[in-house]
Amino acid sequence: MTPPVGAAARRPVPGRAATPARLPASSRPPLRVVTPAPRRRRGRRPVAVLVSVAMLAASMITIVVGHALLAQGQVRLTAAQAALAAEQVHHRQQQLATARLEMPSRIVQQAEQQLHMVRPTQVTQ
Repeated sequence: MTPPVGAAARRPVPGRAATPARLPASSRPPLRVVTPAPRRRRGRRPVAVLVSVAMLAASMITIVVGHALLAQGQVRLTAAQAALAAEQVHHRQQQLATARLEMPSRIVQQAEQQLHMVRPTQVTQ
C-alpha cells in the first residue's frame, strides 16, 4: 500500500508545532479587532529611584560627618598628647630639682654656712 498523495505534506516536521486542522469557513467564528490592553503607569519606579537616591545621599552625608568627627577627635588627641609630653618634661625637671635639694652633701653644706652648725666629733646611736 502506498500512502495517499497528500499524506507526505501532513507529516510533522521536527522543531515545528503541529498546525491545527482547518475548519470550513462556515463553522469559524467571525474575525474581530483586538484592542491592546491599557498600559499601566509605572508610578512605583520613580519612587523607588527617588528613595534609593535619597538613601545613597544620606549614607554619603553620614560618612562625611563621621570622617569630620574622627578628624576633629584626632586633632584633640594630638593636642592632648603634646600637652601630656610637656607636662612630663616639667615633672621630670621637678623630680631632678627635688633630688638635688635632698642630697646630703648639700644639706650639710647649707647647715654649716647658713645656720653656723658644726659637725659633731662623735656620733652615738
